[in-house]
This record gives sequence, C-alpha cells and structure tokens, in this order.
Amino acid sequence: MHHKARTTALAVGTALIIGTTGFAVAQGDDAGKAGAGAAQAVKTLKFSATTDREMGAGMTGFLATEIEKNAKGKKVGFDVISGVFNSTNQSLTVYVAIARKGGLLYGNVVAEGENDTTFEGKVTGGAGKFKGAKGTIVAEEEAGNDDVVQITVKYQLP
Repeated sequence: MHHKARTTALAVGTALIIGTTGFAVAQGDDAGKAGAGAAQAVKTLKFSATTDREMGAGMTGFLATEIEKNAKGKKVGFDVISGVFNSTNQSLTVYVAIARKGGLLYGNVVAEGENDTTFEGKVTGGAGKFKGAKGTIVAEEEAGNDDVVQITVKYQLP
C-alpha cells in the first residue's frame, strides 16, 4: 500500500469525524419538534482529525483511531477507522465510526487514485442520538501534514 495514501486514509477516519485545528463544530437546531414524520434539518460537523494509533491489517488494510478537535483545539470526539487499498484501481476505501456525546455516526469514504488527497463518501447510519442518520462526508488532507485531515460531515435524521 502506498504510504501517503494509507496515512491520508488513517486521518480521514477521525470521523468520523470525524477535529483538531481551524474548524468549529457546528450543529443545526434539533428540528424533531416540527411534528411527527417531519424530516429534521441538515446538521453539519466540521473538525480536524489527527491520527492517534494505527496498525496494519493484512497486506492492503489498516486500522486506526483518531482524535477530533474543534477550531479552538478542544477535543470533541474520537473515531475508529478501517481501510483497504485496492491496487487494481488505486482507490482507498475507509469505513468509519465517529463517537460523539450521545451516540455514533457511521460512514465510509473513498479516494480515487494513488495521489488523491480528497475523500468523499456517505453517512450510512448511526446509534443513539444519530440513529438513522444519512448524509455526506468530505475529508481533505491538510497541506503539508498527512496525519491531519479536515472533515465536513452533513447529516439528517429521519
């Protein structure tokens, strides 16, 4: 597995959020009070994730934990990631679980090509206060520091 791609993927997992520097955590208002069956507003999490621990998992895989911090450097959560590199198409797929107060967000992201530093993917669900979450995840490697990834998660609850 290409080291830079692997390192980038490790940082993405903090997903899950998903941060350390430069971003504040912003969450929309709880729109669940709008009435039965009404969709809630889209909520946004912005943070940076820094690799905490990592290890290989077979020839093309890895596992890692990340620390998420907001723009003020305050820890706001953690994530656990599992990634696999596909040498046939040079893509990297990362599965993530983001731990935040009251629950977990689940998702996956993909980077296409060996030198791609942007990962895009989906929020696929959640547990606790994130149960049923759906949305998008975009993670970009911080310039000059492939151990830090800037992450934006947009999700909506049923």
